[in-house]
Amino acid sequence: MAEDAENKTGKAAKKMAVVITRPPYQSLAGKEALDLALVAATFEQSVSLFFMGDGIWQLVKGQQPEAINQKNNSASFGALELYGIEQVYTDASAMKSNNLTVQDFVLATKVTALNELGSLIASHDIIINF
Repeated sequence: MAEDAENKTGKAAKKMAVVITRPPYQSLAGKEALDLALVAATFEQSVSLFFMGDGIWQLVKGQQPEAINQKNNSASFGALELYGIEQVYTDASAMKSNNLTVQDFVLATKVTALNELGSLIASHDIIINF
């Protein structure tokens, strides 16, 4: 969505950054972050997702949370494109320190240096950390 895009009511859409820094299944933060992003997109807000630090583990393929009686959040990632959420960023330094590549993730992301992520996040009207 363009920076000055308008929603159907003619009002300028707010740009929302959802920053995910927690690993999956430690808490409900990852699921709540995705739910918030999808709901905001439903109301025609421009949403960007940022996976930083341990949050990059939310994206890793092959998770088996059933072993710890949890539901797999990976299915929610498939809905992002349907809701128009195309701006998904990952922390390049966290990927490198955890020996992960984009091939390890369940969806395509824009691998970005940490200093660039800060600038991108700051360009949003609303910033919510999980």
